Amino acid sequence: MKSIKPLIIGIMIIAAGIGGAVILVATKPQAVRKRPPEMTPVVEVASIERMNHHARLELMGTIIPAETIELKARVKGEITRTHKDWIEGGRIPANSEILKIEDSDYSIALRQVQSEHTQAKSELRLEMGKQDVAKREWELVGKKGDGIDNELALRVPQLKSAQAREKAAKAKVEMAELNLKRTTVKAPFNALVVKRNVNIGDQASVSASLGTLVNTDRYHVRVSIPVDQLKWIELPDENKTGSAAEIVLQGGVKCTGTVIKLLADLEDQGRMARLLVEIRDPLKNNARVLLNSFVRVNIVGKQITDSYSVKRIHYRENDSIWLLAADKTLHVLQVQPIWSDRENIVFNADISEGEELITSGLSIVIEGMRLRVLGEENE
Repeated sequence: MKSIKPLIIGIMIIAAGIGGAVILVATKPQAVRKRPPEMTPVVEVASIERMNHHARLELMGTIIPAETIELKARVKGEITRTHKDWIEGGRIPANSEILKIEDSDYSIALRQVQSEHTQAKSELRLEMGKQDVAKREWELVGKKGDGIDNELALRVPQLKSAQAREKAAKAKVEMAELNLKRTTVKAPFNALVVKRNVNIGDQASVSASLGTLVNTDRYHVRVSIPVDQLKWIELPDENKTGSAAEIVLQGGVKCTGTVIKLLADLEDQGRMARLLVEIRDPLKNNARVLLNSFVRVNIVGKQITDSYSVKRIHYRENDSIWLLAADKTLHVLQVQPIWSDRENIVFNADISEGEELITSGLSIVIEGMRLRVLGEENE
């Protein structure tokens, strides 16, 4: 009996433990399963408006002279004086004396022919007096005779000869004056000296090159452009000017110009077309516009009316842009670029009122998916 009692107690303890466990399981609180909140992608947007845009072309070109002349002597002689800036790189104002050729011989020659002209005019005046006498004598004898006799009696041949001598003497004076004037060589325009061939003490001969000058009133830029881009360039005519251009020099210095001409041929290498851009007063304010410089040329091309423009980074795969519709959903719009450069794309498209351009990225792109603008509360 004593051996059974502990067994009964053990069974009762086990049964109580099992009963307690069953009660705990039966009375434990139930967990309520909740649906996690929906995560709406957040985007950044910018307005997009239809307006007029200009094609802007980034090209390269070389600065060249618009006008170059080789200065030549018209008379011979020793050079006795030169302009203080008669040196390569010197700038000489228009109509300024560049150099002076010894003029003593030409002054003497002028005085000689002036004397001859004075003598010829005196002889002509004397002959005019004789004409009056001959006319009166001819009238006294009754004006008889044929036409030849009349001319001889009236001294017509002598008059013509005196007139011819006076004209010849006058022409010699004019030539001597011209030669004397030519001993002073002047700048035909605001000039930059690019080459000097003579100096004081040198002998100038007729048609010999004295030096080379470039007109500084304007320079040209010869610009290379792909043939398929010519459609965006405004060429000048009687009704309009050419496209405006910005020339970017070394060091970032800028000056303005205008397209004035399309050259007739293509480059030998590269087969690109060539434009001429004109820079007015290129050396204004002592600007360092150097001939033969290779420069960047930004040309403002033709206007593209009623179009849209986006940054290239906002132009998505498959020729599309992302728009946020008025109902806060994604609209993937296919577009066809009209014009583009390294930064912008211009196109025409049907964009509804209230739609905005999405400027941020999306990890998943599904047409019609709901979106939330950064900074706005989730709906």
